Amino acid sequence: MYMYVCIVYKSNFIHSQYKNQFTSSKMTLLTIEKIQHFAAHNGFEIHKIFTKDSYCVLIELMMIHTVDFILLRIPHKYKFQIPSQVQTYPLVEVGNSDTLEDINEYTQIPESFIASSYSDMDAIIQLPQTNRNLSISDHLNTTYKQNVILDTMQSVDQAQVKEIHRQLSRLKYCIQGMSYDLAILHSTTLEVLNDQKQIAIYHCTSLPHTTPYKLYVVVSFKFFYDKIGIIEQECSAIFEGIYNILENNQKTHQTNINSLIQRQGNIASSVDQIQSSKTEFDQYTKQYLSLLDELYINKKDKEANLEQMMGQKQDHIHYEMKQAHRIQKAEKELQDMTKIQADLVNTICNLKGKRQTMILQVDTILFDNIVMLDKIFKNFEQISKIKDSIN
Repeated sequence: MYMYVCIVYKSNFIHSQYKNQFTSSKMTLLTIEKIQHFAAHNGFEIHKIFTKDSYCVLIELMMIHTVDFILLRIPHKYKFQIPSQVQTYPLVEVGNSDTLEDINEYTQIPESFIASSYSDMDAIIQLPQTNRNLSISDHLNTTYKQNVILDTMQSVDQAQVKEIHRQLSRLKYCIQGMSYDLAILHSTTLEVLNDQKQIAIYHCTSLPHTTPYKLYVVVSFKFFYDKIGIIEQECSAIFEGIYNILENNQKTHQTNINSLIQRQGNIASSVDQIQSSKTEFDQYTKQYLSLLDELYINKKDKEANLEQMMGQKQDHIHYEMKQAHRIQKAEKELQDMTKIQADLVNTICNLKGKRQTMILQVDTILFDNIVMLDKIFKNFEQISKIKDSIN
């Protein structure tokens, strides 16, 4: 990874120093270096840079204490290009909420059902300085749809686009009234909620088709800059709240499916196995995060000691030789710690990726099956009505 992990500095002086870089008269001259420094000194690390028409539009940031990921949305007025030596991920917009055809291909799902299933964030988390009293006023547009051209994508990708779109359309109720949005990345498809809770659909050929599911909290650049002190806390709470809602809904979906088919079958056993795996992932993740925090502290102490040693000078050849050996040894230990740190972060990312993939896929499968089974039984009811109408 070309970006480096930086220890978080809590000093208000450092925080204000880096904010002043953005409040200067040249604020419009935004660069990736300025964002990198500001993010690093507040506990975030750049992992991916997404561009559109050669300009930076989204930046994937990792919260270094929780190894969760957010997307930083760069407004058009601050548009800037990325140096050629920095790896970027070009995006091609292939559709949005208004242009995607037959998004609810199984049946028209009542909005009230979706909203009631996915809008109970208030009962799960409490976010500071967040107004979440807005009522649901937007509705899925089912009366006017146009075809979207997806020439660059295979048929399997079109099905995937619709699947992610339906899921994101449900998850948007988790954050209604908040100053945050959501996004889901899978394979080469990235779908992002905008400020109006409409979904932009992007295709990224630079991403491998094996890219696992990844759920993002999306933060606007202005909000990130203004509220940097609470971003990590609130985003962590949002992730936890969404996970709780999805897990609660899995139980509800299971009950609904069992009501429809009037038997428990293998559904309960499979969901229990998934829950057991998630618990196991959580335990391992907690252990690795604890090791990562301990490593951050040890590495910071080691860096301070190394800096102190390098500042100690004596005009004595034997002392200089021993000091050079000690410095070399300390630098080697720092290199080893950096490698272990990278391995820990990679392991935690893999665990969280597997957990997110598992929970999102289960939610999709159970929800879609409720809809399909309901449609099937309604069709059976129509058969009996046909018979009655003939009589």
